[in-house]
Amino acid sequence: MSFLKVEAAMEDAFVEWINTFECKSQTVENVVELADGIVFSEVLTDIDPKWFKKISANESSGAWVVRFNNQKKIYKAITRYFEEIVGQDPELLPNVNLTAIAKDADLHELLSMCQLVIAIAVQSDNNKLYIEKIQSLTQKSQHALMVSIEEVMNYFNAEPEILSDSRLSYEDILHEKEGLKNRLHDMDEAIIQSNNTEKADNVMRTEIDRLKQDLERSENKRHEVELLMETHLHSINELKKRVDELTIEAEEGASLHDQLEEYKLVTERMHKLEGTLEKYKGKIEETSDLKRQIKALEEQNSNLLERSHQVEDEYRKVLSFKTLMDSYKEQVQQLEFGNREIFKENAKLEKELMSITETCTYLESDRAKNMEQVQLLEEHIKELELGGGSLLDKATSSQRTSVEEVDLNEEGNTMEENVKKANLTEL
Repeated sequence: MSFLKVEAAMEDAFVEWINTFECKSQTVENVVELADGIVFSEVLTDIDPKWFKKISANESSGAWVVRFNNQKKIYKAITRYFEEIVGQDPELLPNVNLTAIAKDADLHELLSMCQLVIAIAVQSDNNKLYIEKIQSLTQKSQHALMVSIEEVMNYFNAEPEILSDSRLSYEDILHEKEGLKNRLHDMDEAIIQSNNTEKADNVMRTEIDRLKQDLERSENKRHEVELLMETHLHSINELKKRVDELTIEAEEGASLHDQLEEYKLVTERMHKLEGTLEKYKGKIEETSDLKRQIKALEEQNSNLLERSHQVEDEYRKVLSFKTLMDSYKEQVQQLEFGNREIFKENAKLEKELMSITETCTYLESDRAKNMEQVQLLEEHIKELELGGGSLLDKATSSQRTSVEEVDLNEEGNTMEENVKKANLTEL
């Protein structure tokens, strides 16, 4: 884990732990809010109200000098507490840059102050209460706080020091006891040697009583030290067990955190896959639409194929009639040609008919004239009959001649009419 991640975890843990105190004037969102020293003083006052004093909010302002003075008071009280109450040398504590806290709210220096505060909490008379508060936090926060406490204790070499002090006291008492036993033994021997003297016996008995009292006091003191040592050993063992448990839980938490990160990555992949799946669903729907369209086109294509086959069949039929059509075309051309010839012949015949009609008209007019002449001749004959016989014979001969001419003319007209009728019949 990187240094920045460690500091972030410690910051979150200290914020969570400080917010368990009901005595604070405000809820802390981040460690930077502790730069004015007010919340520090409230927490320390809750830990040991006899030793620490609250800093009122009206004494704090935006000036960094005021924040520096507040932090200086708190740090001085902390060092004195370690020296006088905890019994540790404050020179072993890490130096805290109070100016950086006051001016810039330096995160690293604020975390160092938080470490000292929580170390005081677990070393105070009500340490069980504050340890329970630590145990009520999340596993991640518990691990971070225990690591922080161990760092402070390592400055003092806390565990060996407590044991060494207890052992030294126990050994001193044992030596003192042995010395008293030796002195008692010497006095017993002196008493035995001085049994003959009454005065010496009284003095020695008085000395023995005094030594017995000293021995009893040393025994009581030894017993108290043993109880104290057992208490410290029990606390140390509990702390070791708790540290081991928290270490295991922290490792489990780290592994769970790694699993969580993996799950997050898997979740992101799942979201991406869901998005891809939605795209594929859309494409599948589009594909189904395309399939329906393709099916419709296939049906249309089959219909067109059937129509094409029908057209091909019709085309084959048309091809079978093509020769017939060609023959029809030739016949039509021939008929058109014959028709043109007929039109030409018709025009020629019409011209001839017009000429014949003109001739007929002329002949009819001539015939009418002849008829008039015949009538005149008949009238003339009648006059001649009435006039005489010779004249009648001449007239009769002339009349016959005229009649023959008229008959000839009539026969000619009849022939012309017959020719005209024959021509019309041919047309």
